[in-house]
Amino acid sequence: MTADLVSGQISMAFDATPTALPQVQSGALRAIGAGMATRMRAMPNLPTVQEQGLKGFECYTWNAILAPAGTPPAVVDALADAIAKSLADQAVFKRLQEAGVDPTPGRTPKQTEAFIKAELAKWAPIIKASGARVD
Repeated sequence: MTADLVSGQISMAFDATPTALPQVQSGALRAIGAGMATRMRAMPNLPTVQEQGLKGFECYTWNAILAPAGTPPAVVDALADAIAKSLADQAVFKRLQEAGVDPTPGRTPKQTEAFIKAELAKWAPIIKASGARVD
């Protein structure tokens, strides 16, 4: 998609910040609006879509680190602690921000699970109504 956007094959796209940011920084693409509810750290001067008048708009990519179902709670807690320690390292945090990622340190495994469930509940009806299918 990014190659098609840069080459002019398509005129607009929603893309993940880590993919689009280098293209925006190089001048190959122009960022129009951020899909999050708040401005991005990587592009603080870029207004959100909500700020530009589309109230309630919130559509963005996110990442989570997951473990297989049935992973012992002690292992999940140890992984969560290791991730928290990594995000507490300012060099790691800064590198993620430079790549266009806005880390959310302090989110517990239960909070991440609740977030994912809320995202599924939000997007499932939209996907169903669109008629999109996985072939």
